[in-house]
Amino acid sequence: MNNRNNMSYPKISVITVVYNDHLHIEQTLLSVLNQTYDNIEYIVVDGGSVDGTIEIIQQYEDRITKFKSEPDKGIYDAMNKGIALSTGEWINFMNAGDIFVNDSVLEDIFNNKISSDCKLIYGDVLMDYGQNQRIVRKFNNIEDILIPFYLCHQSTLTNGDYLRENYYDTTFKICADANSFYDIQKRGGKLKYVSLPISVYEAYEGMSSRNLYRSYLEQSKIRSLKYYSWSFIQGYFKVVVKSLLSKILSQKTYARFMKWYISQK
Repeated sequence: MNNRNNMSYPKISVITVVYNDHLHIEQTLLSVLNQTYDNIEYIVVDGGSVDGTIEIIQQYEDRITKFKSEPDKGIYDAMNKGIALSTGEWINFMNAGDIFVNDSVLEDIFNNKISSDCKLIYGDVLMDYGQNQRIVRKFNNIEDILIPFYLCHQSTLTNGDYLRENYYDTTFKICADANSFYDIQKRGGKLKYVSLPISVYEAYEGMSSRNLYRSYLEQSKIRSLKYYSWSFIQGYFKVVVKSLLSKILSQKTYARFMKWYISQK
């Protein structure tokens, strides 16, 4: 930790939700606890784990601001519980298995000027496809209307007051965060892009990656795309191709394909 006055920097509520993930929870905890940014409220919400996850969390409980463990109705229900416990000006979700890209990234973000009317801060993501294949996904050239659907919540910070007034819609099982980002955009909330990777995302085994079809259908619902529209058909075709390639290609070859695909955007 450095010695600057943390009162001049906004409080960030970092929330980790977890359920039965004793293999990955510690790396996530340490990624948050080792941040050089001083003004962090760290909240951990466990879904009632029985695999040793809770015991690992308890090893760090003196450094965790709030810890809650009880059954939930899914990931967004657990994330809503974290929001209810939060008091920060900004909220970031760094769920089990996810990590910040380095120990100083939150400090680096707020070394940029953030205007008072900003509702969402977003940055790039380091996409991890395994097999030592990592790709930086930059968000500086995405069409405005598509930004909410490309973002990784691990690489975003959302205005805390907004989320405490507008909890995630749990009818969405994969894209409730995208629905929230889209709502901010529709309301005219200001979005701030910071040109640096914020998090490492497990792109090969992550929830959205494992549910490409459902994710796309939920995104289409949020955007009110008609199934017979050309925009929907184009997007669905891309999902089909990506899904097939992820099944027939080796993990390393698929990662190389995705590196090429991302470079075309």
